[in-house]
Amino acid sequence: WNSSNIINRDEKSFAIVFKTWNDINTFQNIYEQWDENIWYAIQIENDNLYFWLWNNSWSIWEQYLYTDLWTILPNTDYFLVFTQDSRNDNKVYNKIKIYLNWELASEINNIEKQEEHAWLIWLWAIFHNSYRLYWDSPISTSNYINYFKWWWIWEFLVWNHCLSDEEVRWLSNFLKEKWLNIDENII
Repeated sequence: WNSSNIINRDEKSFAIVFKTWNDINTFQNIYEQWDENIWYAIQIENDNLYFWLWNNSWSIWEQYLYTDLWTILPNTDYFLVFTQDSRNDNKVYNKIKIYLNWELASEINNIEKQEEHAWLIWLWAIFHNSYRLYWDSPISTSNYINYFKWWWIWEFLVWNHCLSDEEVRWLSNFLKEKWLNIDENII
C-alpha cells in the first residue's frame, strides 16, 4: 500500500495465445486494461504488434512507454508472454520482458509500480477512449468497436506475479505442447 491507500502492483504477467485475421493493417486492440490515467495495451497496426503501458503519474519522460514487437502475418497464431518486475525501490533495476513465440523479443527498463484500478478491460475491442499507440492519438467511436468476428484468442492467462525465467520456460513448453498439435501454422 502507498500513503493514499492505493494498491500498487509491482509484479504482473500475461500469457496470450492468439490468431490474427486477414487484416493486420487496421488498428486493433488485442488487450487493453484501461483507466483515464493508467494503461496496459497490446495492439496491432500497420502490420506490426505493439506493447505499451502508460501512467501519467510517472515522470513526464517515462509515463508513456512502448515497444514494437516486429512485423506479424495475417491468419497466424502467436504466443505472447509479458512479465513486469517493479519490486526494486531503485527503478533502474525494474523491467518488463516480452516474449513472442518463446523468444525474448523486447525489454522495457525503468518501470515504476503500476497502480491497481477497477476500470475496463477490453479483449480485442476498441473503447472510445482508446489510444492509437503508433500515432499517439485517441480513437473516435461512439462507444466501442469489437473484433469478435475477426480473431481468435485461444488462451489468456494473467498473474499478479512476475513469472521467473524458469516459469516462462515451463509455460512456453506447456503452451507448445497444448497448442502446436492443434494448429501447425505457428511461426
